Amino acid sequence: MRVLVAGGGIGGLAAAIAIGRAGHEVEVLERAPVPAEVGAGLAIWPNGHRALAAVGIGGTQGAPVRGLAIRTWRDRLLMETPVGEFRGRYGHDLTVVHRAELHSNLLAALESGRVRPSAELATFEQNGSTVTVTLASGGRSEADLLIGADGLRSAVRRALLGDGEPRYSGATCWRGVARLDVGDSAVNWLGIAAEFGIFPLSDGRAYWFGVRNRPEREADGPDGRKADVLRAFASWPQAVGDVIEATADADVLRNDLYDRAPVKSWARGVVTLLGDAAHPMLPNAAQGACQTLEDAAELGRALERLPAEPALRAYQVARLERANALVRQSRLTARVAQSNNPVLPAIRNFAMGHVPRSLLLGQLDNLMSSARRGT
Repeated sequence: MRVLVAGGGIGGLAAAIAIGRAGHEVEVLERAPVPAEVGAGLAIWPNGHRALAAVGIGGTQGAPVRGLAIRTWRDRLLMETPVGEFRGRYGHDLTVVHRAELHSNLLAALESGRVRPSAELATFEQNGSTVTVTLASGGRSEADLLIGADGLRSAVRRALLGDGEPRYSGATCWRGVARLDVGDSAVNWLGIAAEFGIFPLSDGRAYWFGVRNRPEREADGPDGRKADVLRAFASWPQAVGDVIEATADADVLRNDLYDRAPVKSWARGVVTLLGDAAHPMLPNAAQGACQTLEDAAELGRALERLPAEPALRAYQVARLERANALVRQSRLTARVAQSNNPVLPAIRNFAMGHVPRSLLLGQLDNLMSSARRGT
């Protein structure tokens, strides 16, 4: 079977590796001249590590997080997430890895020559059991399957579902990587319509993010992004200002946050979607990358045992409900986090400060499971 994957990001590469391991010919269509990943850090929870192992990427990806404290913006402790117990309980740590480093590892694991650069998908046409892709350059390619892993504004999704633009959440996120050793513990501070997090990275670095409500596509201030984020969190704990100051101006990223309403189907015929193209979610559950990796692993499993269309149906059955539930959960959590009404954050803080350990562990057990429990 010949499979085309549109998009050479983390999801597209992981899917390509899984498809190749399932015994099929695969080619990744990447619109950039040089395949690369732009970004800062991402969290790989135990379910993400299990998915990476399923596609053949073993070993530790990123720096292990041994402690995770949730605090108010005034630095009052609300709760400790028992991340130090994860390896014993789930078989893997919570780790944080730079996006570019994970992307490089996936690219190295993919068989040479499987990524076609400067190959942007423009349209596709299904003809019975095959699909023909037309590139922006005018070239054409035929395959038995097309996987749309081309991100939030996926061209494959646009043609497949035609459901318009993604929904702006009302918040923007600044991110960065600082040359600052923060040990092996992380902190997430919660404010009113704002939050900030600092997580350890390897080699004496720290990944940080800050979220605040802002107009969509708001321009950076005249002094640049670093000055903007320093002003936005000026009254927060000293550690927040320290990690921002330790970040080079050019390394401060800013992205508005979007998602989409869950849909009932990602597939039609021999075409399906994966990752942000299928189920873009807000970062409030910290599961975007892990759910993408779960998609890739499950797609590989389906293609290992089933023909094209039945494999896509099995993949969707295994993944749709779980991914959609996390889209909904992330949106609900974001509504509270972004509320300017101080009552909602106060209720959230009280609940976090009094959550029973058994309930917290039960929620984590459910989240750390995969669509195929026990794998």
